[in-house]
Amino acid sequence: MVEEALKEIGLSEKEIKIYLALLNLGPSLASKISEKTQIPRTFTYDLLKDLKDKGIISFFIRENRRYFKAINPDELLVILKEKHKLQEQLIQDSIEKLKENQFKENPEKPLVEIYEGEKGIKTLLNKILMDKPKEVISYGGSGLSRKIFPLFIKHWHKRRQESKIKFKVLYNNTDEAKTRFKTYKEDLKLSKVKFGDITLLSAVNTVLYENTTILLYSSKYPFGILIKNGEVYTTNLKTFEHLWGLAKIQ
Repeated sequence: MVEEALKEIGLSEKEIKIYLALLNLGPSLASKISEKTQIPRTFTYDLLKDLKDKGIISFFIRENRRYFKAINPDELLVILKEKHKLQEQLIQDSIEKLKENQFKENPEKPLVEIYEGEKGIKTLLNKILMDKPKEVISYGGSGLSRKIFPLFIKHWHKRRQESKIKFKVLYNNTDEAKTRFKTYKEDLKLSKVKFGDITLLSAVNTVLYENTTILLYSSKYPFGILIKNGEVYTTNLKTFEHLWGLAKIQ
């Protein structure tokens, strides 16, 4: 049942084997994954890259070594539903089965994850909605995500509004940003919007919510970094509040 659901989102048998192993092991080196799955290490690296490109796993660096991590089953649920190929009950049953074998993170330990590519960014943005914060704060960025996957961003805001999640955003004070604001005003319901100083223009979009900091870089090679740590969150929140106080309402 679980394997059938994973095949529906385009995973091969070996990719499924690696995802399930990672879900059970928790953050792991490629050598550990290879040992667990009995897949040769060289081939394991190729499969991990494919899974990363599909937004199914993330990674982080610790002591100059790369650790891989499976996305949460709830985040996988969003991907499965977007495919519109599986029956609702089959999806839910598969997710519950995955959760039974999921590695439990230490909630007190700082968490850092890296997501690469367009699908990785989508997985990270979906995670925000899955966490269901009361409010999401965003500042900086160039608006490239709108150009890279406009329909996804529009749908993301629709889901945000359905979940009653407030959005507080500080745009760069440029003509392009103002035009984008007017064009997509419908997407910004439940939102507070201001425009900041052009000298603070940044290519990185910082997203904040509930002790979580997300750095999004939308370019030819997009990637995102998730940091779950109270001190990092508080520092970035203070920066945002200072900039918000200086900014102007459109």
